[in-house]
Amino acid sequence: MRKPAVDGSHTIGIELEIIELKDLAEVAAAFDRLRSRGVEGVAITSDPLFNSNPALFAELALRHKFPSVGDDRTFAKAGGLFARSANDLAIASRPARFVDQILKGVAPGDIAAELSDQDQLTINLKTAKELGVNIPSTVLVLATDVIE
Repeated sequence: MRKPAVDGSHTIGIELEIIELKDLAEVAAAFDRLRSRGVEGVAITSDPLFNSNPALFAELALRHKFPSVGDDRTFAKAGGLFARSANDLAIASRPARFVDQILKGVAPGDIAAELSDQDQLTINLKTAKELGVNIPSTVLVLATDVIE
C-alpha cells in the first residue's frame, strides 16, 4: 500500500512520509520527529497499536498542533480532527442478507461481493477551533457525527 499512497499524494501536490511504529513507546518520539521535520498534518491508519490507543494518538496530534485524521470514531471523539470509519451497523447486516439469499435458493458462489458505501465521517469542531482550522459548510454537511 505504500507505493499507491505515495504516488497518490504526489498527484495532489503533497509529500507523504510513512512512519511505521512497532511499539507504544515509539509513538511520542515519532510525533516529536514529525514536528521537527516540519510536517503539517498526520493521517493515522488502522493497526493494532492505533486501534488500542486512539486517544494517545489524538492527544499527541493536538499537542503538536497537527490537523489529523484517523479511521476510528473514537479518534475524533478523543480530540483528533477527523475520523473516517466504516458503518459497523451496515457491515454487520451484510451477513444476514447473504444468509437470506442462500435460504431463498441463491448459490453462495452467485452472491456478489460488496464494498461499503456507507462510511462515516466524524468531525471534531472543538479540535478545529483549537487548531485554527475552518471546516467549510460543504464538508460539515457530509459528516455523520459532529463534535462541538
